Amino acid sequence: METNAPNTAFQKAFIEWRDSLFKKKKSHKYNFLLSCNYAILTEHNAATAESVEEAVRMIEVKNSQKTSTRMIKKIIGPVVKILKDYEGIIEILCQADPFPSAIIWGCLKVIVNGLGRYFELFEKIRGQLDLLKFQLERLKWCDELWGDSDDMQRYLCNTYVHVFRFWSAIDKECNRISLNTIMRAATSFSTKKIQSIIDDLGEEVDKIDKLWPIVEGRKARGERQDSEKERQEAGLERMESRLERQVNADFREKVLEEHDTAQRERYYSEMSQWLQRRAENGSSIKLHGDNLDNRCGNTCDWLVTAPWYDNWAKDVHAQPILWLYAQPGSGKSTLCSHAISHVVSLPDSPVAAFQFFRFDEQTTARQLSYNLATQLFEEYWRRNRTVPENLRVNTAEAADNFKNIQTLIRSLLPELPKVFLFLDGLDEEDSGARQKEATKIIGFVLELARSFPDKVRVWFSTQDRPLFRKWLGEYAVDIQEHIKSSVHLYLCKELPGICDIEMDEATHNWALKELQDRADGHFLWATLMIKEITLSIPSLRKLKHFIKTGLPSDLDGYYKRILGKYKSDTEREYAAKILSLVVFARRRLTVNEIIEAVWITSDEAGQKDDMMFLNFTKKIFAPLVVIDHDPTHAGNDYCRLFHSTVKSFLLQHQDILLDGTGECDDKHIISERIIGRACLSYLRLDKYATLLRNTSTETKESWTTSSGEDIATHHLLRYSSKYWDKHLDDAKESPMLRTSVEEFLKSPNFVTTLQLQSLFVESHFGIYILRSVGDQYKWLKRVFPRWFTKTKGASGPVFEREYRAFVSEWRWFLHKPTCSSHCRNTAHAGEVDRILWGTLGPQSFLSRSPGRYESFMVANDAAPKKRLSKAKARICIDAFGLDGKEVAIVHFASKPRAQSTFLEFNVETWGIRSGSTPTLKSQQCISTDRDECHWEHYTQASVGRKTLIPVKFSPDLSFLRLGSQVFAKDGDGAYVQRPTVGEKKTNNGIPWYFEDFTSRGQYVALVSRQKPPNLLPAPNSALEEKKEGKAQTEDENSDESGLSTASSSRSIKDEKTEKKTPDSASEDSDPESRVASEAESEIHQIDTESSSESIELDSGDEDWSEGSTDLENGLGISSDQNGDTTSSSVSSSAAETESHSDSDSDSDAERPAPEFAPFDDSDDGRVQFYSDSEDGRRGGGGSSDDEGPIRRYFSKSNVQKGMITILDFSEREPRVCWQYRHPLPIMLYGSTPAFHPTKGLAVWPLYGGDILFVDFEQKTHFIRKARVTTRHVFIKPQFSADGAHLHLASLEAQTLPKPKRSKSEDKKETSKEDRKPLLRTSLFITTHRLSASKTTRAPPTLVHRVKIFLGVFESISASQMPFSLTWTKEFLYVVCSSMKLRMFRIALFPHTSLLSHPERDADDRNRKEEMVMVSKNEIFLPDSARVRSVQYFPPDEETPSIARKGTILIGSLNSIKDRRIKEMWVYDTDTAHLDELPDVTSPPIGLFVTEEDLGGWITEEGRIAELEKGRGRGGGLERKIEKFDAEDDCDIEPYLN
Repeated sequence: METNAPNTAFQKAFIEWRDSLFKKKKSHKYNFLLSCNYAILTEHNAATAESVEEAVRMIEVKNSQKTSTRMIKKIIGPVVKILKDYEGIIEILCQADPFPSAIIWGCLKVIVNGLGRYFELFEKIRGQLDLLKFQLERLKWCDELWGDSDDMQRYLCNTYVHVFRFWSAIDKECNRISLNTIMRAATSFSTKKIQSIIDDLGEEVDKIDKLWPIVEGRKARGERQDSEKERQEAGLERMESRLERQVNADFREKVLEEHDTAQRERYYSEMSQWLQRRAENGSSIKLHGDNLDNRCGNTCDWLVTAPWYDNWAKDVHAQPILWLYAQPGSGKSTLCSHAISHVVSLPDSPVAAFQFFRFDEQTTARQLSYNLATQLFEEYWRRNRTVPENLRVNTAEAADNFKNIQTLIRSLLPELPKVFLFLDGLDEEDSGARQKEATKIIGFVLELARSFPDKVRVWFSTQDRPLFRKWLGEYAVDIQEHIKSSVHLYLCKELPGICDIEMDEATHNWALKELQDRADGHFLWATLMIKEITLSIPSLRKLKHFIKTGLPSDLDGYYKRILGKYKSDTEREYAAKILSLVVFARRRLTVNEIIEAVWITSDEAGQKDDMMFLNFTKKIFAPLVVIDHDPTHAGNDYCRLFHSTVKSFLLQHQDILLDGTGECDDKHIISERIIGRACLSYLRLDKYATLLRNTSTETKESWTTSSGEDIATHHLLRYSSKYWDKHLDDAKESPMLRTSVEEFLKSPNFVTTLQLQSLFVESHFGIYILRSVGDQYKWLKRVFPRWFTKTKGASGPVFEREYRAFVSEWRWFLHKPTCSSHCRNTAHAGEVDRILWGTLGPQSFLSRSPGRYESFMVANDAAPKKRLSKAKARICIDAFGLDGKEVAIVHFASKPRAQSTFLEFNVETWGIRSGSTPTLKSQQCISTDRDECHWEHYTQASVGRKTLIPVKFSPDLSFLRLGSQVFAKDGDGAYVQRPTVGEKKTNNGIPWYFEDFTSRGQYVALVSRQKPPNLLPAPNSALEEKKEGKAQTEDENSDESGLSTASSSRSIKDEKTEKKTPDSASEDSDPESRVASEAESEIHQIDTESSSESIELDSGDEDWSEGSTDLENGLGISSDQNGDTTSSSVSSSAAETESHSDSDSDSDAERPAPEFAPFDDSDDGRVQFYSDSEDGRRGGGGSSDDEGPIRRYFSKSNVQKGMITILDFSEREPRVCWQYRHPLPIMLYGSTPAFHPTKGLAVWPLYGGDILFVDFEQKTHFIRKARVTTRHVFIKPQFSADGAHLHLASLEAQTLPKPKRSKSEDKKETSKEDRKPLLRTSLFITTHRLSASKTTRAPPTLVHRVKIFLGVFESISASQMPFSLTWTKEFLYVVCSSMKLRMFRIALFPHTSLLSHPERDADDRNRKEEMVMVSKNEIFLPDSARVRSVQYFPPDEETPSIARKGTILIGSLNSIKDRRIKEMWVYDTDTAHLDELPDVTSPPIGLFVTEEDLGGWITEEGRIAELEKGRGRGGGLERKIEKFDAEDDCDIEPYLN
């Protein structure tokens, strides 16, 4: 039975005793051990105390009639208890072998079973059992004290043997007596042997008691030895721990230091890179170095000895500002560099930051701030190697503006020692638009000096100008006399070294005096003369002759002498072109740009072979044009005039290169015409007649022409695309030039130019704001030459108008690639073929540009100018056919007069077909009396009714409503008025007022959800005319339509609702929060059940994801508890019609001019929402989650009743088939009825999820409840084409808190609109199976449901939702109004792929198709698509796959006042927070798309992953762009108004 080798004294002793029994196989102890083993086996090797107690209990039960049996448990119980403790000792001492512990209970089990027949024997051995209990208790106490001693374990093992002997003796006595059962009365139970065993057990325990002092002593000695050893070991451990702690401390300190260093390095790196990207210190640093290198000897040493300079530099109490002025060319820049090198060498180690302004490189106040901040920050880091908290800038969020960088400079100054700011040549900014920047620079620097008088010193060195006299007059120092002495020193040093032979003293003094007198303090002139003499004078005689006759008297004379070296016509022509390019360029040109510009303007501009050689170019350059090498871009050698006086001279002498014959030759004139011609000619090259192609790789961005030429080698291309129109401003207008510009604009080259401007010209399509005139006015860059658009009667204004209309629609797409540095890797940047050129209209010169999609405008050559002229019409309303192949449009035929009683409308019907332009199928003029159609009730209604739409078509375009009049389409396609509809004075039950309608064949359903509105007081006609001129301003300030928080009002329950039991009320309210939480947790939820199951959709009873098999209320629509099959007669419902006499009376006041109502939903005309606490008071059973439910309540005194009337138009007089009224305390929007395709069944959403089912043939109805929620915005029903199913699409909205505002934003005042919460919208789609036999009577069964998240909005128009729905046989297509096509394809049935393709293989049948899919590819739409309806119509299944194209139709764009979908923040973060659209109009537009264009259908998560993957390509590439220039790029004009 051994499983492991014995490892304790107990185990060894026990095994020896056990083995000794095996040697005496015939002994009683051996047999008893076998019996015990058998008892253990019968208990499955688990004999326990419980099994012994159970055996005792069974004996008592079996012999329950015997009094003696009650003594067994009483006697055995205490023994069993003490044996449990004894067993614990054994288990600890013999852990490797479970048998010793088990045998304890095996023995007792044998004894109990054996003695069960002799109950009286238990009483006889009771004394011995008590002794056994006592001895075992002593053992327990001993074990607790000395159980860990080996000696004690040996004695404990002996006690185990005695216990076994005890039970064996009892068993032996029992067996002995059982053999003498006949003589049992004469045979007595012997307890002598048992008592002796108890005595032996007691002796063993006594030995243990006597042994304990020895054990204690040995234990104490061992403990002392152990303690000493432990003390020694502890000492060693303490020493090791001390060393370890020191090592760890050193390591931690090193790690922390490294971490701190890395942290500081990271802060520095982030800020340094952020500043370096914006700073432009390269040219100033280079010029400073050149000044120090070219300084002649000690010509500037006078400065440090000047008292005013010494006080300024060293005395902290001295005036902190210096303004040094002198004439041009006197060496002010060199003197400034000398001062910089001097102050940085002072003992107190001050900091110097500087800026050298240049005439050919504008430096704005903002740019100067970045330049100075960068220098100061780098110097602070060099000195401190840290970035304190107050200097850290959140570079990811920091606004790139003047104010923020000024704050950084003010924070840097206190952290630095004395700071010297040097500004040289600021007079270069004192011209034109740059003067304003110069003024800002002076003001900013002076403010720094005054704020930190002991810290900051400012140096100005400029020419003497009135601007500087005004600002710096009190700090002025005239250094002209000092300059003259420096010029004298310079000439004294340089003149003797000019000639190889020595001059006599008299000649030397004469030459020196002549040069000094001519120089007159002009250092520039002196250096030029010395250089001229050095290079051109060969002898002393020539020198004397030159000084006497050839020495220029001033700089102008010198420049004339230089330009006179060009003798041949070729040299003079090239010099004129090069100087024209350098002088008139809007930025510094590179050598390669100048070479290409000269080539393109030459008569031989055909091949690259005609380009100038570089050496010849440099020969023409010298000495007036110098070349600067760009250290950051190898090969970019920039050209500039060596001094600003050269530009002034050339502008005053533009004909300097004429040959002197008197004949005017344009080729030899220095003018801006050259560079203007070069830019236009370059852009018109044939290679740019096709769009550029993106051939970028992961490491390099590349754009090539169609022939594969990389445009990186087309040096003049970027410059030309930005400045071509600016350089033509001053060109002389001529018919030839005008024709050239027109041909360019009409050519495909102009589209390529737009592509270049989008890619490489920073903020070319940006919107600008002039603070001087207010933020409400928006401006765009001017893009055409001034003369081109200002000539009346010419085509220029037309081009300008059409171009502005184009930019207003596609500005965001074009602006995105260069709007900021992080946008330059925007997906699809430069892909202008994605623009829908055809939507610009047939009249636009850009409409025929090449694009990847077939697009169109629903217009002919006369539209939209004629149709949407503000003098004739203010609004256009359209509708699309069910298949998207027909578009109907209504607009005013002419502007109605104020007193006219008739309204005239033009109704157009257009056919839409791929491969051809839209076709005008019919055109009709309808005249109607505005009183008869109750026009004012729809257009001039009281507050809260501006959601009414006065004109609407039925879904299939077979009916038209104008006001309250209905027109039906006849066989010729003309709309004919149907009598008696809309008339008040009839008794036929037809309501004169209704808000919406729908049709099926001859049946029309008229519905209204409110009472007829009250009319507003008629305004004064003269005042109306006066306000007409101010329409624009009023439109911009008009209230935006949307969902908003309403004032407190009470929730009025329907009578039926009030009768609900408390249980039902709690059921309604509890799941509301569950539904809300689900809407937050999942984007899409799909629940598909087999058609055999009935799913209860009422969320008041169960959770959204659960189902019910309630057959009575089958298919997810619960019954109305008050008469779900109530019949309704026409007469009874008609009798309920109210007269509303207060709105019937005609007003004698002057009538307002008729017009379509401005769809500007006021507060009462919006969908309203309330907080959860308000919901509880209203008793609506609202949700308890954070998102408040969306609802609109009516006060109890004004509870609304909705009405539906179904008319039969089969006869001349419409007949009322059915009419019904129902209380509607909560408003739904755009929830029209739906007709069954074949049965006499119509459904109409009421409120709160209630759906009305009408059998208008049998005159019965019932109400079933769909999804119970107060967040419904609309519920749109739709029957399947075969009539077997009903689909419901429910839009629900929840309020969300707006994102947290920044600290700076929190300080600003917020309007009521800004404080409104956001709206989170979701769409629930359910499919219900109708009963085949009882379609109009049996409740439908839910078979499928889907939920999708649509987006977050600031507001939603109640009159026209920003979502469109297109129903097909298998799918629902949902499109959001956005600047990108955001479309969902939602399966209407489970396993749609099997329904549509039953022939698929078994593997495909097992694959479950995703229920919600989106188009993979991005398709961009015009900017105005976010305020227009966008709808997708899939291609017909019958169409061949090659010609199969879907249609996307975008509704009309009306003026700002009349737009129904307002500006809103949408789900797509790329298109969020955009500027407002201009006040432009447009008829419907559209495009055709193939499955390839859409890219197939994938899940939204997959599409997002694909987009992120695309955005990641080339994420680290930097595109070289034409940067924004504050002077040239602020040539702006008003945005479209």
